Amino acid sequence: MLTTRARASKIAWSLAIVVAAAAAGIEVDWQAPGIGRYTRDWLVRARGPLPVPEEIAVVAIDEPSMARFGRFPWSRQVIARTIDVLAAAKPAVIALDVLFTDPTTQEDDDNLARSIGRAGNVVVAAQLIDSPVHGGPSRWLPPLPGIERAAAGVGHVNAQTELDGIVRQVAVRLADDDGHSYRSMPVEAVRIADGTPEEGITDLQDALLLGPRTIRLDTAPPPVAIVTSTADRVPPRVLHGGRMNIDYIGPAGSFGPVTHSLSDVLAGRVPAEKFRGKFVLIGATAALLGDRVASPFVRYTDARADQHGALMPGVEVLANAIHVILSARYYTETSDPAAFLWGATVALLTLLGLEWAQGGREVLKHLGVLVGMVALILVASYLAFLHLLLYPPLVACLVAFGCAGLLGLSRRSLVASARLDANIAELALSGDLLAPAGP
Repeated sequence: MLTTRARASKIAWSLAIVVAAAAAGIEVDWQAPGIGRYTRDWLVRARGPLPVPEEIAVVAIDEPSMARFGRFPWSRQVIARTIDVLAAAKPAVIALDVLFTDPTTQEDDDNLARSIGRAGNVVVAAQLIDSPVHGGPSRWLPPLPGIERAAAGVGHVNAQTELDGIVRQVAVRLADDDGHSYRSMPVEAVRIADGTPEEGITDLQDALLLGPRTIRLDTAPPPVAIVTSTADRVPPRVLHGGRMNIDYIGPAGSFGPVTHSLSDVLAGRVPAEKFRGKFVLIGATAALLGDRVASPFVRYTDARADQHGALMPGVEVLANAIHVILSARYYTETSDPAAFLWGATVALLTLLGLEWAQGGREVLKHLGVLVGMVALILVASYLAFLHLLLYPPLVACLVAFGCAGLLGLSRRSLVASARLDANIAELALSGDLLAPAGP
């Protein structure tokens, strides 16, 4: 039986191990964010593909279209006719993931603007580019003025690529160095489809209220405040930047069942019902056009960092982002205090399991506890990801488990060694007392 002092010492050491293990988990997660990104990608791949959304359709500028109309970019008459055909089908919105920043012939530019204006629900693209001079100002590549005036909205098509080359988020708003900002094309497409006016949009630090919809934003990086240019007598309006996490429905090509070649659309081989009431995106899928990025379904796993899995066309990234907004599948980050609690809980359970695994066959029991804890962490993290739409602090939990297991076993070994030394000393003393006296 443990004395009161020994019991208090044991509790104090256990609490110290729990706190140290949880703190170590948080520190590793801070210092090595790439590990956390990899675990999230692993959870996405473990979950597997989601059903293809029926409310989205993609009109692809693909290889068959290039074989028919020639090398891209085409005459703008082709895109104008495509918009006319789609508009006749009464889609909810047409998102045009093609930049029209440079003039061609006046006739072609005017025809495209007229087709966009007649449709009344076309969102055209803009792109923010960095200055070629280091430290220079960023600038927009906006659509031609006539096309921008004819469009129902303008959205940026910039992809937020992280250090490992994977696009996991989309910025809901970007601004150049002069404060001129555009919302992202997925956000603007949903706004136009819903008929939400500018007055119906509310900017919050952690969300964008888009009429009846709430777009939840990642608050891990601090949001950027964008002050719009206003008249002297009008107070400045502060708009909060932020990023929306993209929940990909699957790897590249997952939108294949709802993707139609642009050449087939113009040839009348696609029924109008395929586009009626849908979110229609027009964009490049041909590999030669190079508009492709890495998604979490692309892995870099071998020693040479070779790519495993196909890159995703930019238009599919936009389709995935629109699906997130329509389905409200917003994955949230675990806050640091919550991650600390997760880690502390894992550390405490690990110590309790090791405490239980005493007596006969202690080594096998310890091994069973450690394996069981790893399985519990992985299963609990997967279920939280799947059902709670939460990015669990998997790295913090695994590090806390490792630290608690190592420190717990080390302390047990030291305590057992100290107890053995005390017993040996006690036996030696007893032997000296029982030894016969000399003559």
